[in-house]
Amino acid sequence: VLATPAPLMLGMCSVLAGTAFWMTLATKLGLPVSSTHSVIGSLVGLGLISGWGICYKSLQNIVASWILSPVFGGIIASGLYLAVRKFIIRANEPAKATRRLLPFVSAASMFILSFSIIAKGSIASSISRPYSVLIASCIAMASA
Repeated sequence: VLATPAPLMLGMCSVLAGTAFWMTLATKLGLPVSSTHSVIGSLVGLGLISGWGICYKSLQNIVASWILSPVFGGIIASGLYLAVRKFIIRANEPAKATRRLLPFVSAASMFILSFSIIAKGSIASSISRPYSVLIASCIAMASA
């Protein structure tokens, strides 16, 4: 535990400067770069150099999300593509199929966005309702 906030502020400024330097250099060299990876790498470096340590469980969760997110995103994107191809692109009348399905696609998108904001956003900590109420609220927003 730090006695004063000054070392932590200096450490976080160092993380910010290191990340900014790396992002600038990598971009200038034409390398693929991720701001999230850069910040996490800087924080790990700060934890190692400062002696403050690293929360390996959190780091493990972050790295797992880096691996699983593209996999699940690819699966979901493939499923959506196959559905659009089957029900819209290959329909006898694609324009009519689009007009018929667009409200459902929009409602599904609104539900997912609403649920993400309500369940995990900044207002989530101020809401003490069961998930059934959250889901009902999201359904209401999606159908509006």
